[in-house]
Amino acid sequence: GSQAGINVKTTSGNSGIDAVVDMRGFGDAAIGNTLILVDGQRLNSPDSSNIQWANIPLSSIERIEIMSGDGTIMFGDRATGGVINIITDKSGKSKLSLTTSLGSYGFKSLDASASGTFNENAYFNTYLHTSDENGYRQNSGQTTYSLNGSIGLKEQLSSSFIDYSIFHVKSGMPGSITKTQFELDPRLSQY
Repeated sequence: GSQAGINVKTTSGNSGIDAVVDMRGFGDAAIGNTLILVDGQRLNSPDSSNIQWANIPLSSIERIEIMSGDGTIMFGDRATGGVINIITDKSGKSKLSLTTSLGSYGFKSLDASASGTFNENAYFNTYLHTSDENGYRQNSGQTTYSLNGSIGLKEQLSSSFIDYSIFHVKSGMPGSITKTQFELDPRLSQY
């Protein structure tokens, strides 16, 4: 879906691993002005590098809260354009899913998830994502692997959980080529 006033742009590839969310038209400065949270925890890096979207499996999302406008008073730095809080499902409802995708330029992905309960109070959620693509140009491929989830305990008045995440992202960067090289083969790369 889409939301008015929010622009998502990626600099390379189909995977969206380098996507930047721009709220309120900050353009190139969007990464430092839109705060991204997962269950209230910051994903924005202090060095203004891109968000590691591989850490958020789509099947884990329960809902997304969007707060447009200056959120710096409530959330601190990086929230001038707004705040996006991604709430994950910690219900422990029993489910199992497996999805595969194929696309152009050798794109392939696998998503798997499993969740359930150990007893009436303890639950688990596990998500696996892999994707790989060759890219349009030489040396423009992208590979992503991630495994994440949570294990939790719900009591009457409190709950506790442990979230875990392991991921690896590799992205090729094609080098520049001359006009003559482009005319011979636009997919060529120097590196």
